[in-house]
Amino acid sequence: MCYGFSQIAWDQAKEEALQILQNRASRRNRQTISYTELVESLTAIQINPHDPRLSSFLEEIVVDEHRSGRPLITVLVVHQRGDQMPGDGFYNIAEQLGFEVLDRETFWIREFQRTLDYWQQA
Repeated sequence: MCYGFSQIAWDQAKEEALQILQNRASRRNRQTISYTELVESLTAIQINPHDPRLSSFLEEIVVDEHRSGRPLITVLVVHQRGDQMPGDGFYNIAEQLGFEVLDRETFWIREFQRTLDYWQQA
């Protein structure tokens, strides 16, 4: 079991989410996706956008991507309302991975562009 889900379902959901994010990043328009839209797109698991397990889910994806030498693709997952930027968990894991995140907005813009550049050329 992984966070109350079978390991198989958890891993399938991560693959689904990664595919969704890669597709978004490769587009020329509407690249961001809200937490709500992302979780509603998953079929392997059902999880609420406010569920604390979602942070761990996205963290695992971004750590795997970073270890593979790719940009922090979860930069595309943003709040539906308000600042329309990633939540605190994104910035916390970015810091743990060694990124400079003192100015969150600047970091978000830079990493967002790096992600689009990577996936639009892939």
